[in-house]
Amino acid sequence: MAEHDIHTQPRDIQPCLILFNGFPGVGKLTLAKNFQEALQLQQSSITTRLIDNHVLIDPVEAIEPGRTPAHYALRKAIRKAAFDGLKALDHGVVILMTTCLAANAADIEVFEEYVEVALARGVPLISINVYCDEATNEQRLCSEERRGVREGGGKTKLVDKDVLAAMRREHVLLDAAVHLERGETRGVNIEQWRLDTSSLSVEEAVRGVFDLFCRDLATVDMG
Repeated sequence: MAEHDIHTQPRDIQPCLILFNGFPGVGKLTLAKNFQEALQLQQSSITTRLIDNHVLIDPVEAIEPGRTPAHYALRKAIRKAAFDGLKALDHGVVILMTTCLAANAADIEVFEEYVEVALARGVPLISINVYCDEATNEQRLCSEERRGVREGGGKTKLVDKDVLAAMRREHVLLDAAVHLERGETRGVNIEQWRLDTSSLSVEEAVRGVFDLFCRDLATVDMG
């Protein structure tokens, strides 16, 4: 990303927990990585941590492959250890995480674990639902770059377009604003944003995230 693209608009982002939530292949990790780079260039004194969801999933798949009860129990245990580590970080850290959480009971329970991290750190939790249209999603899912990462790094990234189509058909992304309505925030400032990246380059998507931080509304729709 060119430096002039970053400095066109002043920013001052405070410590927080940012979730890039979206279906496989929408570009969550690419967006998070580029946002982290831009943020560090723009605020050189800031400390960031980026945790891709596959950092937590891949070890589990190596030990307990398949979606079995043992698999999910191990995922929860590894997630707890990782989240305890995040809670213990110094205060002045922006934590960036990628995830794929749908509006179902199991994923809502997982989301509440993210809320606990924000609560322990005393920072806002910002959930950005990253979208793109189905054709773009399929194209990104099946890209050579994604397949290369999967094959070269041993990641369990989804590259099956039929599985993706079923996921999009059967699920909707979790809306963190529901927790605001239910009063389940436990005192955490939770913000729900939406970013449609269908027609955006990576640089434009990163600027879109920065633009969301410039707005005062708790719920923002850029779709």
